[in-house]
Amino acid sequence: MGKFVRALHGCCTLRSSLPSVYTHPSIFCSLDLTKGDRILVTMPFRSVWQIVNRTLTTKSSARAFTLVEVMMATVIMMVGFIGMMEAVAISAATMEHARRQTFATQVMSHEIDDLYFLPWSGTNSISNLATASTAVAIDTQFWPNWNGATNYTANRVVAYSIPSASPPVANGYYRCILAHANQPPCNSTGAVNATYWTAVTTGQTTDIVVFSGATFTLARTVTSPDPVTNIRQVNFTMTWAVTTGRIGSAVSQGGRTAATAADDYSTNLRQSNTTHTRVMSAWYGKYGLPLSYQRS
Repeated sequence: MGKFVRALHGCCTLRSSLPSVYTHPSIFCSLDLTKGDRILVTMPFRSVWQIVNRTLTTKSSARAFTLVEVMMATVIMMVGFIGMMEAVAISAATMEHARRQTFATQVMSHEIDDLYFLPWSGTNSISNLATASTAVAIDTQFWPNWNGATNYTANRVVAYSIPSASPPVANGYYRCILAHANQPPCNSTGAVNATYWTAVTTGQTTDIVVFSGATFTLARTVTSPDPVTNIRQVNFTMTWAVTTGRIGSAVSQGGRTAATAADDYSTNLRQSNTTHTRVMSAWYGKYGLPLSYQRS
C-alpha cells in the first residue's frame, strides 16, 4: 500500500519530526517513513480503495491482438504488396510497348517521306511500285547499337562506333554472318571482325532488326483508286513479335516426357510470342494531290 500511495496525486511527505512508523487514522495503514513513504493528508480509505479498484480494473481489461487479427492484417498487407508489384510490372510493359510503337512510327514515316522524292513514272517510280504486299528493308539509321551482352545470330544487324579510339572509328553498320556472343564488329582501329560480321551501307529485306526486345519487319502495299488513275495510296505495315510468357506447346502441356529444341526451361513449357502491327498510309499524285484529283 505504501508504494501505491507514493504514486497518488495530492500527497505530501511528512516532516522528519514524526515517528518513523506512523499509523494514519483516516486510511488505517502503517507507513515506514524512514523509506520516504508518502501518505494522503485528507483522503479517506474509501477514496483510496476506489482509486485502487479503478486502476486494477483498467489494467485487467487491456487487450492484445489475437492470432486471427494478426493473420487477417498480414493477408491484407500481402494483397496490397502483390497489387503494387503487379502495377509496376504493367507500367513497365506499357512503357516498352510505347517505345516499340514510337519506333514503328518513325520507321514508316521515314519510308513515306522517301517516296516523295521518287518520280511519278520510270523504273523506280511511284506508278511502278508493286501493288502486292512487298517486304521493305528497314533503313540502317534505325538499326540498334551493338551490345556485348547479346547473343547474335546470322542476318541480325547493328550499328557500331568507337568514339574513344585513336583515330575515332565512325559509326558503321554491320550484318552478322555467324552466330556468336561478345564479338564486336570491328577492333579499335576500325578493322572489321570478318569472322562474324560484314560491313554494309544499306539494308536488306532478310535483315533481323531487334529493338526493345522485339523483332521488326516492314511491308508495303499500293492501291490505285478507280477511276482516279493519277493517284496512288501507299500503305506501310510494321509488324513486331515480342516474347511475353510461357505456354504449353502444340503438344498438350504435360503430355511430353522429353524436351524439344523449342523448349526453354521446362520440358512442358515454351516461350510464346505475341504479334503487334501498326499501319500508316500516304497519298501520292502525279501532279500533286489537289491537281491530280482535278485532272482525273
